[in-house]
Amino acid sequence: VCRDKEMCDLYKTALDELLAPEVSQIIISEDPTHDPEPVKRHYLGDAQRRKAIDDFKKPAPKTQEERDDPDNRFKRVEILIVCDMLLTGFDAPIL
Repeated sequence: VCRDKEMCDLYKTALDELLAPEVSQIIISEDPTHDPEPVKRHYLGDAQRRKAIDDFKKPAPKTQEERDDPDNRFKRVEILIVCDMLLTGFDAPIL
């Protein structure tokens, strides 16, 4: 959990350098009026954000065909970087 959205962007950048970009995903509350541009590039919109959270809780795709399916993009995520979201009552799977 990040306290600062810009720090979330830095974490994501560092993780992308160490791991594949699809391994991590930023989940943030979106504030287009106040968020800086580097943060805005991680916006998912409400529907995609909900899908990312729901898919994160599901098992990862097992076959290459399932991994390549664009609909399974969020099921490949192993690390959620969270800011101003999901702070209580989130039933994330234990890794």
